[in-house]
Amino acid sequence: LWVFSVPSTTHKSINIRSLLSQRSNNWSQGTIISFPNSTTFDNSTTRWSTYDAPSYLAAISPANEADVAKTVHGPIFRSRDILMLWHRIPFLATGGRHGYTTTLRDLQGGLAIDLSQLKSYSIDRAAGTLTIGGATTLGDFQDALYEAGRQNRDLFWGLRGAGANLGVVVSASYQAHKLVNQGQILNADLIFPANKSKEYFDVLHSFIGKMPAKLAIVSLIVFDPVAQAAQIVANWVYIGPREEGLRVMAPVLALNPPVTNIQVVPWNKLAPKAAGGADALICPKNSSHNTWWANLRRLPSSTLQVSFDELNNFYKLYPEARGTTINAETFPNQAMAAVPDDDSAYPWRDALGYIQIGVVTESGNAAGDPAAEAGNSLARRLRDSWAATSGYPDLSVYVNYARGDEKLRQRYGSRKLPRLAALKKKYDPRNVFAYNNVLPMEYSG
Repeated sequence: LWVFSVPSTTHKSINIRSLLSQRSNNWSQGTIISFPNSTTFDNSTTRWSTYDAPSYLAAISPANEADVAKTVHGPIFRSRDILMLWHRIPFLATGGRHGYTTTLRDLQGGLAIDLSQLKSYSIDRAAGTLTIGGATTLGDFQDALYEAGRQNRDLFWGLRGAGANLGVVVSASYQAHKLVNQGQILNADLIFPANKSKEYFDVLHSFIGKMPAKLAIVSLIVFDPVAQAAQIVANWVYIGPREEGLRVMAPVLALNPPVTNIQVVPWNKLAPKAAGGADALICPKNSSHNTWWANLRRLPSSTLQVSFDELNNFYKLYPEARGTTINAETFPNQAMAAVPDDDSAYPWRDALGYIQIGVVTESGNAAGDPAAEAGNSLARRLRDSWAATSGYPDLSVYVNYARGDEKLRQRYGSRKLPRLAALKKKYDPRNVFAYNNVLPMEYSG
């Protein structure tokens, strides 16, 4: 049940350029307003994914928190009519612009609130905390960190699981942890051809539910241009001494992968090193990322093998879609499961893994592209199969991985939704935060 809605596009009678440019707005020095066909606007709106993306008529880059609040609520105008017009402008507040849920496409011709000027961090060594600005990403502070509030309890509860519905985070403080093994991490990159896929999936399955707390595994199914077939690129990471990590990884190393690269790296350099630098190759910005995810409590090797075989066949049928990949993330969840379920809005603390297919075609997933349509059909079929064997009674997905076509309960969990709906009604009664996997203001199941 929806209690309030907002327009998905700016009404044609609203001159957004004029509203933003009025002197009575009293924007702070350093706040930047930009419009299409300018480099500043492009820098303020370019996203990681162009698939089903929002569009904007203007962008504002606030210099401080006060101007963020002023943009959301509207400047204090003498004319109530102008303030009413302001409240009819749909907007999105963005930091790294990495989100890719398809619900964002509902905003067309709106206002971008670009938080890039709030890209800051500070480290309190005595308290062991890290405070970051609203647009700060891991890459901004990890080198410095390497070297180196419960006031609104209900709101804080909701932010940890549904934050995009309840406001704009301009900064946040995190408890930092001391380095393990002096920050040195064992990184193993392994490649398995198609004829070793079953052996690999059997080993991977043996770790599910038994993951050592220091081990993390990412398994990619990608196209091998040499063999002209699917292959597995596996990244196994152990946060601890090399010899200890090698003992943990012994089952997978015993498979004798034909390509092996094992090295010790400092943790702040892990992301660009892992899987041979695959992050830069499969995660380019301003590209069409058409993704489908599922949470996992179980990961049968047979399910993975079927997925491998189906993607391999897809590569043969659609050479123009060989950028399509499957990504299985299996991480230890001891720390996540140790947090009581009612401590936050996040509903999937028992998840042991996450699996995704990203459909990539030469057309950029253009409408009417047969390869893109076949990719969507494959992705839907695989996601259904993952859900069926996931150990959950239904499809479930981490909300920041959500495609946007999932049911609300599949994103937020049915037991969390009544309280989240009440928070939405309390903190966002006008539903201005209405585009990122939006919550209802009433929920009865």
